Amino acid sequence: MRNIVVYCGANMGLDPVYAVGARDFASELVSQNIGLVYGGGNRGLMGLIATAVVASGGKVTAVIPEHINNMGAGYVDGCEFHLVADMHARKKKMADLADAAVALPGGYGTLEEIFEFLTWTQLKIHRKPCGLLNTANYYNDLIRFLYRSSVEGFIPFDNLGLLTIEDQPNKLIEALRRRL
Repeated sequence: MRNIVVYCGANMGLDPVYAVGARDFASELVSQNIGLVYGGGNRGLMGLIATAVVASGGKVTAVIPEHINNMGAGYVDGCEFHLVADMHARKKKMADLADAAVALPGGYGTLEEIFEFLTWTQLKIHRKPCGLLNTANYYNDLIRFLYRSSVEGFIPFDNLGLLTIEDQPNKLIEALRRRL
């Protein structure tokens, strides 16, 4: 595995454990010589993980839409930088650059991005594994919702397995490697 795209919050969240989880994931990426592909922001967990990977000597690729870059939320120094036209181009470019996708805690954008990547896997647009880093049980309610969606007939039960869920970065990366 060469690169993982990481989706996460442009905010830090209220509990410092989310920052710890992002730093731990950054450390694991660097220790396994896996590059980080991320949305290019310099704020929140997004900026934190990119800064941590760069500071540890790891490779970071930032993909940022022009309008977000123009708002002053631009990338972290030390990254390979790709400026794209819009959010659709950003998601496509990030998916093309990565071998897998992981969501750390975040909000609407994080969920939208990981679910689009996951949908592309389900539709066999690509065969790249997807995962959730369930830091401090952040995603427990979402996991219950996904199982409920399956029980109600909206998600085929076998497709629940397309999303790998772990609470430790090393276990998540190991599980994603097995799916390649």
